[in-house]
Amino acid sequence: MKTRLILLVCVVTFAIGCGEGQPRRTQWETLDLETTVDKIKSPTGTIDEATLRPILERVVQDKLLDATRVAGQRLRPVLPQATQTSGLRTAQSPLQIKGAHAWFEVSCPGEDTASPDTSFASGKVRIDAPNIDSKTIGAGDVLLSFVDCAIGQTLLDGDSPAFYSVPEGGLITSLALNAVVEGEPVSTLRADALFSARRIAVVVELPQFGTFRLELDGLPQEVTVVGASQTFVCQLQENQAQCSPAGSDVSFTVPLTRTNQ
Repeated sequence: MKTRLILLVCVVTFAIGCGEGQPRRTQWETLDLETTVDKIKSPTGTIDEATLRPILERVVQDKLLDATRVAGQRLRPVLPQATQTSGLRTAQSPLQIKGAHAWFEVSCPGEDTASPDTSFASGKVRIDAPNIDSKTIGAGDVLLSFVDCAIGQTLLDGDSPAFYSVPEGGLITSLALNAVVEGEPVSTLRADALFSARRIAVVVELPQFGTFRLELDGLPQEVTVVGASQTFVCQLQENQAQCSPAGSDVSFTVPLTRTNQ
């Protein structure tokens, strides 16, 4: 069930106190948590050799899917688990912290998705939450605001609700963002996803096959595809992938086309 959350955000300009003027009022429709978690945890598609090829080709071709993966990586420094990983805060992305109980701003990487843009010249993701301190967000509702966020050849703008869930171990979101790829506007980026310090899981839908959860932590070398009753682990190569059912030593080859979308 969605509800409307109203948050008064205070810009902290000193150790304590607020800047001049009234606190900014941030308002958003909260995430339908139950529905989003169900989509992530319960994919509907059946996996076989025929369905794996279009799924894997989407992994290697789709710039919006890759932008979702990189965005999840950039958000890791403000997640509670990230504080338990040595060096993750500075290695993944710089933070521009506006002060305790205010908001975070995380830089977008620009063309080089492997390195943070410490100048914030490639845009940002702003994270608002009622439960926030000077280091991490807390459990509860979150608003993700993408502002001229450049990730590789993709530019993202817009707001999306999220929820940091302790039981699920990460930030759950249903992204709906305006996207421009290689200078051309494309359809809205939509993705149900779970981001944590060690996991990037994104739901994709193939109309003829159903929904699948992609575990993208191992990219660019490895991806795990989870369906309704089966899980396959695939090693990605130049024009093919070697895939095995999870826990099995039996593998097969899936040919791939890497034409960019």
